[in-house]
Amino acid sequence: MDIGKADNKKKKKTQEQIWTERLSSPNEEVVRDTIKEIRDYGNVKILPAIIEKYSREENNNIRKELYKLLMDVKRKEAVAIIFSYIKNDSFKNIRRELLSILWQTRMDFSPYVGDLVELFITEPFEIAFEAFTVIEYLDYAVDKQIAQENIDKLKKHIQTIEQSKKFLLVDLVKLLERWA
Repeated sequence: MDIGKADNKKKKKTQEQIWTERLSSPNEEVVRDTIKEIRDYGNVKILPAIIEKYSREENNNIRKELYKLLMDVKRKEAVAIIFSYIKNDSFKNIRRELLSILWQTRMDFSPYVGDLVELFITEPFEIAFEAFTVIEYLDYAVDKQIAQENIDKLKKHIQTIEQSKKFLLVDLVKLLERWA
């Protein structure tokens, strides 16, 4: 056996793998330093690890730091990643916070208007309100046909939607009408 070739088969860890391991450290200082390093040098490839860490983190100080880090993400590529976690029921415990991050970062989530409307219809008031707010703060145009389809969907649910969301539903229809 050629030992040199066997050594070459060992893969060097990527920076994202190193950060992911360090985010899992039980040492709060290591985690804080890693968050700072990601803030300075990170890229969207580390975003899943950040979201997953945030989802299971019990230390409020670390959660706050992770939340601030997520709020600073402005890359277009992050949109699909964040929304995949919003739609994933395994991360339902942070759905509200992720939606809050969307409207506060003001990134373009217009391709997800249908998903946001669906969340508005199906989720409890707290989540529905955040989905509404994302659409309300959307600075990007929504395709005319998609806007109309979602208006129709909302109108179809006006009689069945929970009472606490009815006033928002009317406002959401008006918001979507600006693109229809």
